[in-house]
Amino acid sequence: MLVKRGWTRPVGLVGAAIVVGLVVAGCAFGKTQPTPIYIIWTPAPTPSPSATPVSTTTPAPLPTLSDTPTPEPSVEPSPTAMPVATTAPYTTCTPSAADKSFWAEASAAVSWDVYCPVLPSGWGVAGGGYDGSADTVNMTFTGPDGATLAIDEGAFCTSDAATCSPHESVVGAAGFGDLIGSLDALSGGGFAVYVDPGTTRGYALTGLGMSQESFVTFAATLVKVAKS
Repeated sequence: MLVKRGWTRPVGLVGAAIVVGLVVAGCAFGKTQPTPIYIIWTPAPTPSPSATPVSTTTPAPLPTLSDTPTPEPSVEPSPTAMPVATTAPYTTCTPSAADKSFWAEASAAVSWDVYCPVLPSGWGVAGGGYDGSADTVNMTFTGPDGATLAIDEGAFCTSDAATCSPHESVVGAAGFGDLIGSLDALSGGGFAVYVDPGTTRGYALTGLGMSQESFVTFAATLVKVAKS
């Protein structure tokens, strides 16, 4: 076996040094270094104020509410039109010439207004009279198909209104010539107009055997007899 003596290169140490160095270097390079974080803050741009046009138009004033309601215009009911009887000569009264004379005498015998009827043909006098001292006038007329009209004036009934205006029901108002009376329905049929019943200046007209319309027409066409 051949053995060489002399200086031997310390290969193992150098290698070990190199290895150590590598290990140290490896530790140096393998160590995790902190990564710097950079935050860049950019402020939001402030918008420049834009010019807003200002309206120069004055707004219309709002309506104001009032606690007091506006009153509605009142409408007055129109009165029922009634024929107006004017003073007429006794010759206007019907139905016959003898009847006309009667109304002239009756009007002269009392101090108050006397009314007479103006009736169509077919009507006649059934009876009646006047009493100047008692201040009464009454007359009954007969017409077609048994119809009758009876007129009473003055102090013919003075006890009280209820007794002097017998009726079944009140229908409404109606004219007695130029006077306004109460139009009533009679219990036995027919109609009546009463003006101031129960007084010394009362008037009454009753009718049987006719329609309400015909009776109201007869009552409205009574005329006031002129005093001679």
